[in-house]
Amino acid sequence: MIALRSIALGRRRSLAVVAALVLMLAPKNALRAEAPSDSGQQQWPELKLGLTPLQVLGDLNEDGRVDQKDRQLLAQMVASHNQGIPAGVTCAAAADINSDRRVDQSDLDEMDRWFAHGNIVDAPALVHRSTPACSMSHAFIAAQLKSIDREPVSIQFLDHQFNSRNSTVAVIYGTATVNPETDGTGFVITPAVSQKGGTITVAINLPGKRKYLYTFPISVNSQTR
Repeated sequence: MIALRSIALGRRRSLAVVAALVLMLAPKNALRAEAPSDSGQQQWPELKLGLTPLQVLGDLNEDGRVDQKDRQLLAQMVASHNQGIPAGVTCAAAADINSDRRVDQSDLDEMDRWFAHGNIVDAPALVHRSTPACSMSHAFIAAQLKSIDREPVSIQFLDHQFNSRNSTVAVIYGTATVNPETDGTGFVITPAVSQKGGTITVAINLPGKRKYLYTFPISVNSQTR
């Protein structure tokens, strides 16, 4: 019995020595997590419960606008057949223009229709895309993604230069009321009782003549109709 214990103890010591040697000889970069690719990522205030940061649809370089620069980047993505993300693209998720979870010629065709009457989209849409990758380094707004039983939907500014005093939110489709948050960090949209499902679209006007559209669905339980 003593001999068996000695053998087992010897084996454990040998394994420990081998493990230590592996750690010593392994490349240092294999022993630590890689640093974030965007070290200058914006520090957001604490997100309110249930809110999700939004992306600007078509804004591949996250400069807050959708223009010919984004069109060029999207054309490069389509030409690469998804073999790589071109330099300058920080939000590939914004390239899925038609929301089919692919980036291809149909997305480029749709963007070209946007530019039929100018070189910039006047009021791009705010959306949430979980894939493909998006750095979200310049996300400036967050919101609830839907209203359940006509519960209010909050919009929160993530950029401290925007607040409910220098910005406005107006309903352009559907029936709802809009009120500023008491802390000035955003707005609350409350669907009307007459809104039995469907969607609400609001126009968000920010300083610098920046305008965006946000649409959210309303899910209504049959018992509350």
